[in-house]
Amino acid sequence: MTAGPVLEIEGATKRFGPVAAVDRLSLAVDENEFFALLGPSGCGKTTLLRLIAGFEQPDEGRIRLDGRDITAVRPNRRPVNMMFQSYALFPHFSVHGNVAYGLEMEGLHGAELKRRVAAALDMVRLGDLAGRRPHQLSGGQRQRVALARALVKRPRVLLLDEPLAALDKKLRGEMQLELKRLQHETGIAFLVVTHDQEEALVMADRIALLRDGRIAQLGTPRDLYERPANRFAAGFIGIMNFFAGRLAAGGVAVDGLGLLPAAVGGVAAPGTPATLAVRPERVRLVPMLSAAGSGGGLVGTVEGIAYLGQDLLVHVRLAGQAAPLIARLPSGSAAAEGLSEGAPVACDWPPEQARVLTD
Repeated sequence: MTAGPVLEIEGATKRFGPVAAVDRLSLAVDENEFFALLGPSGCGKTTLLRLIAGFEQPDEGRIRLDGRDITAVRPNRRPVNMMFQSYALFPHFSVHGNVAYGLEMEGLHGAELKRRVAAALDMVRLGDLAGRRPHQLSGGQRQRVALARALVKRPRVLLLDEPLAALDKKLRGEMQLELKRLQHETGIAFLVVTHDQEEALVMADRIALLRDGRIAQLGTPRDLYERPANRFAAGFIGIMNFFAGRLAAGGVAVDGLGLLPAAVGGVAAPGTPATLAVRPERVRLVPMLSAAGSGGGLVGTVEGIAYLGQDLLVHVRLAGQAAPLIARLPSGSAAAEGLSEGAPVACDWPPEQARVLTD
């Protein structure tokens, strides 16, 4: 990515009645960046996308593209394109006709039109299907047509609203990598809205996690997964084990479990209410012959085992805890061998792999 933002949103607010769907939100998208807006339904991500596209006007704030204020610019005058979840293809047009339509509306015809449409279709690997109609295409092919139609106009920013929601799981995985390839090849900034955390982690260079119209955390996928800033972020991205207690030297003291190890640092003063968060894949399990004498760590009982192919999700019941501890183990690992429901196990994790949250 080159230095400098292509898109800047400054203090944007959009209200619908008494509800602020977007609330004093600011962010910047860099040139040639794949940026994701992630969050639950109703968090404001689609409203923000519509503000950028010009389909909604902010009540407050400014939107700038390449440093130019486009807040009051009409949608068709903004150098951005939006790909809708439904794809919105013209059923009576061919693939070529769908991709050419926007350029024709701008007055482009003849050899240059054909060249640009052919290049866009080759980019999405549909050059041999130019004569087909949308109903003759698969879901993944229709999505590629919509992408070609959006990219052929060479927008400064491409906006994508839940672009993979209509596809099955296997095809979604393939198209995640396809979108990432297209973004890198074109050099166009992509701004995608999704509620799917895995989708955002796979595709995005940076993610803005939204909650109630505001940014709960902004960072790289690794930042959000490994270093969540608050309990909401920790709980929304992936699976997380939580233990509520109080800060103490070396970790968090939890009623009934004692001191749970974590790298505390200078988070807050000892005795401050805190939550220890640890990912399932960081938890170590050791089968025991009996529930007596674990030799260190927590002692629990295997409550259930979910087989996921290459991994196992092991639910361990700990004394006094409402929710089970979840550990993720490779299926063929030594730790996974001999595990069965009802078996006693010892559990721990490296202190540096636990996150302490005080929000």
